[in-house]
Amino acid sequence: MSDTNPNVAALLPVLANRHGSRPALIEWRRGRRRETSFQELAERVALLAGTYRARGLSPGDRMLVFIPMSTELYITLLACWTLGITAVFLDAWADRRRLNLAVEAAAPRAFAGSPRAHLLRLLSPALRRISLTFVASDASRPSPQSVRPADPQQLAPQHAALVTLTTGSTGPPRSLSRSHHHLRAQHRALSRLFELTPEDRDLPTLPIFALNSLAAGIPVVLADVDHRRPAHLAASEWLRVMDAEQITTFGGSPATIAAVVSASRRRDRPLPLRRLFVGGAPVDAHFARDVLAAGDFHGLAVYGSTEAEPIAAISLRELAELDGEGVCVGRPVPEAVVRLLGDDTGEVSVSGEHVLAEPGEASACGPVLHDGDRVWRRIGDAARWDDAGRLWLLGRVGDCLRRDGKVWWPLPAEQRARAGGGVRAAVYIGLPQEGDSHGGTGHHGGVPLRAVLCVEPVPGLSPDLAELRRLLAPWPLDEVRIVPRIPRDPRHASKPDRAALLERMKSSRGVT
Repeated sequence: MSDTNPNVAALLPVLANRHGSRPALIEWRRGRRRETSFQELAERVALLAGTYRARGLSPGDRMLVFIPMSTELYITLLACWTLGITAVFLDAWADRRRLNLAVEAAAPRAFAGSPRAHLLRLLSPALRRISLTFVASDASRPSPQSVRPADPQQLAPQHAALVTLTTGSTGPPRSLSRSHHHLRAQHRALSRLFELTPEDRDLPTLPIFALNSLAAGIPVVLADVDHRRPAHLAASEWLRVMDAEQITTFGGSPATIAAVVSASRRRDRPLPLRRLFVGGAPVDAHFARDVLAAGDFHGLAVYGSTEAEPIAAISLRELAELDGEGVCVGRPVPEAVVRLLGDDTGEVSVSGEHVLAEPGEASACGPVLHDGDRVWRRIGDAARWDDAGRLWLLGRVGDCLRRDGKVWWPLPAEQRARAGGGVRAAVYIGLPQEGDSHGGTGHHGGVPLRAVLCVEPVPGLSPDLAELRRLLAPWPLDEVRIVPRIPRDPRHASKPDRAALLERMKSSRGVT
């Protein structure tokens, strides 16, 4: 990236001069293929940024962006950064009330969305109050001749590039701001970890990984799938695009990777990849072995968080050979300094240039700790070290149970349960005693919560309850509940949504 201008968009003219007609974005949409070169991308970004400037936008303004993963998304995003506009993103699954709250909290001056997203303005008073609006297709249309292309603005390193707002079921929206300096540092860390080469073609499922590949000068291919619903992705479409575009690198959440591996197995052909990345949720040795059987590629499990990405990594081949309590996420990446807030076991805290150091307004982040000139971010995960310097996750700090002076972590218990026959997914959770309206883990009012194992069966199979109790020992276990489906997180569809499960458990009874 430019050494004189921290603006992330300052890299684009450099890439255009270096790669010219080399494909930057290749998009499949409704059976049609559209290719945009690095030179064309730079020209469209400069013109759109000029359009924004002509409409009165200036550095420091905020633009709410409601555009799916597409060529238009990246043109819009890079045009925002070119002019020093902060792009604001909201959860795609927010309901009307939470959408209004989030928009009011973000206070954007402009709104850019797909034609469908503009229909939300009929439902949202907060969206209607945004005076400057743009349609996503504007990013691909010729600009008026009166519009002059804009060059990347000279920005301070801590100038905000991205703001993401998470709309929880209760409380105010939680915001997270990423500066241009942070995105540059993140790109350096991801580039070293992913080891992309000029010959690679990347098929990303997460927007941030597409940006990383573009910044590395690697062609990015966008498949015709709904990236907002990872649990319902058409794995056959991923495979079709892999074949058609000779994809060499592919990454996604465990749910996405599992779906693609399963589809590859059904067609009885190996995945045609050089490298595969999985992130967004912890994966165990069984998952690693299953993925590695799908082709002759280098697989990598990446551990990170909203506050710091990446933190640690481990090859799937190494992971496949490990056995222990918890989920091994490997050794810290060189860019991250990791310590545990405790003795042998404790909360993960991390420091580094690519780690968000400011808590932000109504932040979604964990607390920030200051140690001299070094800033540490508490991640909220409990973990332990092994003798080889690898990190093993044990669960979220707030999800442990306390019984008789001991702490019992959920991930090892859930691992043990999945080792039993007929178990697709399991959650070890604390449930309030009868008559107690509260829930969570540990204790409430001095009374221990009930230790409950919630089990989602493999379709067509029935878990052996006695075997589950034997596998979990010595973990406390007051009750086993069989549930048709354990809710997953809406972003990656890979981690259990413990809050939603707890609410469901309060109002139902299961098999004990």
